[in-house]
Amino acid sequence: MRDLAEFIIHCAERGTCGTFNANSPPREMTIGEMLDTCRRVSCSDARFTWVSAPWLAEQEVEAWADMPVWVPWRGMTPAILS
Repeated sequence: MRDLAEFIIHCAERGTCGTFNANSPPREMTIGEMLDTCRRVSCSDARFTWVSAPWLAEQEVEAWADMPVWVPWRGMTPAILS
């Protein structure tokens, strides 16, 4: 979390604008943990229904387009900005 805060401050001090993707180290937080945290801090009574990636593909649900923050694992390597 501190790395993200440092990045935001770095960009703000330099007037850097744009859209950025940020992620944590592998297995730092699951999507389920993130959604549970969102539900808790917003005092929501939302309920989640977990389905498989193949089922989503059958329904023509696209990662990031229809399901923000979800990308099915395909052995991708994250880019590292310095």
